[in-house]
Amino acid sequence: MRQALNLAVIDRRIRFNPCDGVDAPEADDEPRGVALTAAECQQLLDAAAGYWLEALYFVALATGMRQGELLGLRRTNLVLDGPKPVLRVREQLQHIDGTPTFTPPKSKRSKRDIPLDADTVAILRAHLARVDARRADDEAQWPRPDFWNLVFPSEVGTPIGTSNLLRSYRAALKRAGLRTDLRFHDLRHTAGSLMLAAGAQLVDVSRLLGHSSTAVTDRIYSHSYEDTRRDAVASVASRLRKA
Repeated sequence: MRQALNLAVIDRRIRFNPCDGVDAPEADDEPRGVALTAAECQQLLDAAAGYWLEALYFVALATGMRQGELLGLRRTNLVLDGPKPVLRVREQLQHIDGTPTFTPPKSKRSKRDIPLDADTVAILRAHLARVDARRADDEAQWPRPDFWNLVFPSEVGTPIGTSNLLRSYRAALKRAGLRTDLRFHDLRHTAGSLMLAAGAQLVDVSRLLGHSSTAVTDRIYSHSYEDTRRDAVASVASRLRKA
C-alpha cells in the first residue's frame, strides 16, 4: 500500500503518503507448532525403524528442514564424502495443480548449507544404499533414467505425494503412541526447540532453519529457551552471592 501511494505522490495525484509513519503489522514467518521432547523423538524414530521413510524423519528432526525442502532434495546437493559433509538447500518440491514441481526456496535465507554430523551421514548412507538396491530391482518400476535423482523418493522412484507422506507419518505416530494430529511441520518446530534448549546460539539456529531473520526465530521459539535464560540469570546471581 505504501509503495502504491508513493507512486501517487510522484505522479502528483496526492500531496503526501498517508501510510508514512504507520508501522506494518508483524507476522510470523511460519506458525508456532508443537515441539516433541527428546524421548518422544526417540519413540517416533523407533516406530519408523525399518520403514521406507525412516531416514526422512531423522533428517527432519536433525536439521529442521521444511517438508518441501526434504522432498525436493536431490543427490547432487548432498555431499557425504570429505572432512566437511554438507546438505545444500537449493530448491524445494511443490505439487502445483497435482504436478510435482521444483521451485526456488521460500526466501533468500532459505537457500543455505547445513553441515552434517557423523550420525546423520551414517543414516543417509544407509538410506541411499537402500534406495540404490530398490532402483536396481526391475520389479520396482523405477524411472529409467532416474531424472528425479531424489534423496527421498517414493518406493517407485517418483516424488512423494503430500497425502502419501501424511498417511505414512500418521501411521508412524500411531505406532509410536503419539498424537496423530501432529503436523509434519512440527518436526521442524521440534528441531529448532531442541537446538535452542541444547544451548545453540539464536543466530545459528536461525540460519540452519532458513528463517528470514533472527527476529522470526525469536518470535517463534522464544518459549523454547526460557529455561536456558533462567539458568543464565541463576548462574550470574550465584556468582554475585559468592562475591
